[in-house]
Amino acid sequence: MLVDALKPMKLTHVASELGLDPLTTVRLLVAMGAMPSDVLQFDSDIVARLREFGRIDEPWWDGLETSDDLRADVMVLLSTLLERGWIGSRATPLHNALRGLADQRALALRDAVDVLAEEGVLVVSACPIGQMISVSQEQLSRARRVARGETELEGITQLFEEYCVS
Repeated sequence: MLVDALKPMKLTHVASELGLDPLTTVRLLVAMGAMPSDVLQFDSDIVARLREFGRIDEPWWDGLETSDDLRADVMVLLSTLLERGWIGSRATPLHNALRGLADQRALALRDAVDVLAEEGVLVVSACPIGQMISVSQEQLSRARRVARGETELEGITQLFEEYCVS
């Protein structure tokens, strides 16, 4: 309804429209210099502005068959990064990889990103909009093998076992 479009939006509604948690949304608002100093209400155009500023992609996990297998999630993560060209200095915000996942899966995948970075497969850096990730140019062939399921990384196997036990 047109009247609803003119009403100020609450933080939780903005976060929901973006597919982000409220804390990530606040981080983006602060980085963009759009955080109100008093009441957390926003004009309807804030969603489009935040989507552009935060480099928020379409959801990665929509339409994909899901499982509780962290190894499968790692394969999807690497495949998506490779398909979209997020390699070397061309990085995407980590929040794009986590959007749409249940909390436990997102936490496990965040831990897997740390392992992939330790293994040198991913490059992780920080910027005002959050952590940025890309496939390491030097480890491109290894990343492709992991994405295809042709090889496993010991750290991911250990992490998978930890999440299965807990």
